[in-house]
Amino acid sequence: MKLYEISKEFNELQNMDLPTEVINDTLQGIKLDLKDKAQNISHLITGWNNDIDAITKEVKRLNDMKRVRTNRINAVKEYLSSNMEQMDIDKIECNLFSITLKKSGSETVIIDDENELLAEYKNIKYTPNKTAIKQAIKDGYAVKGAHLVPTKRGLIIK
Repeated sequence: MKLYEISKEFNELQNMDLPTEVINDTLQGIKLDLKDKAQNISHLITGWNNDIDAITKEVKRLNDMKRVRTNRINAVKEYLSSNMEQMDIDKIECNLFSITLKKSGSETVIIDDENELLAEYKNIKYTPNKTAIKQAIKDGYAVKGAHLVPTKRGLIIK
């Protein structure tokens, strides 16, 4: 029997006009079916959680490897670029590659102290303060553009 069928049968049984002992026996059977299904679902979820843990570790390992390789690429490119600049070489032609030291087209801005910059030179990003909005609504204020909904109950599998 499927889980939704167990729930449906449970609800139908509560609306039937049957003797108490028949209802109790049937409910006991339904609860055992539900317990078995819940246990199987819990095993499935536990397995998936283990998969997620392994995947998370592998993603971290791959991201670390990517970071190391990216840093190596940047270091070697900087090394080649620096040597080309010192020797005043703008272009190197090879059989497989053409290496060009691009010209600097513009300047780069370096921020020495962000606190000393005038407001007109800063971007300001506003984000909703959900804690303050929640408190205001609970205190009886109408907050246009926001409302409270009940938090969905969570399932805990230990």
